[in-house]
Amino acid sequence: MLYYNCTKRFIFARLILIGAVLFVNNASCSTLSDETSGQKNPKNRIEQEIKQDTLNLPNYTRHKNSPTVENLGVALVLSTLIFKKGEPVIVHGAYNLNQQDIRKAEGLPLTRIMLIVVRRDEPDICSHMLQDASNINPMPIQSAQKDDPTYREGGYFNVNAWHMCEFLNKPGKYWIMASIGDYVSNRIEFEIVTK
Repeated sequence: MLYYNCTKRFIFARLILIGAVLFVNNASCSTLSDETSGQKNPKNRIEQEIKQDTLNLPNYTRHKNSPTVENLGVALVLSTLIFKKGEPVIVHGAYNLNQQDIRKAEGLPLTRIMLIVVRRDEPDICSHMLQDASNINPMPIQSAQKDDPTYREGGYFNVNAWHMCEFLNKPGKYWIMASIGDYVSNRIEFEIVTK
């Protein structure tokens, strides 16, 4: 019971910290250009892409919609900003960390990235780690004598947030963001509507 209360307090404290920095953007985010924007019906194209993308989720490779992280941090992009009820909420993300951040994450940064969804029209919040570290052995880290300030290590993730947060099956207005260590991603506003 003590462990449960400490964990609950830790998550609550972290959410308060994230709430305090919502308006600060530590990671610059830009999307790759869409080469198929000349199609006649973009709505059908987006729906087809969403269906195709959900077949292979979660995955940790670069997607054509993956954001870029200019400096250190984490960034997010959604497949669209308006989802139909029951539709997958596909999140494309990227991160870029330095040697010290990788060491803190024990070589497993995806186990330290927290996805946070806030319901804006009702008091509800959900947070979920991208990967569960309980069944993964930490990777051995090659530690140099001295940290290299230019060293960067990054990666990508593509997930369906609908599977992580139960309240995403209800129509409403939401915010989504991610955090890793001291870095908080851009905040994205999206909506779920009835079919």
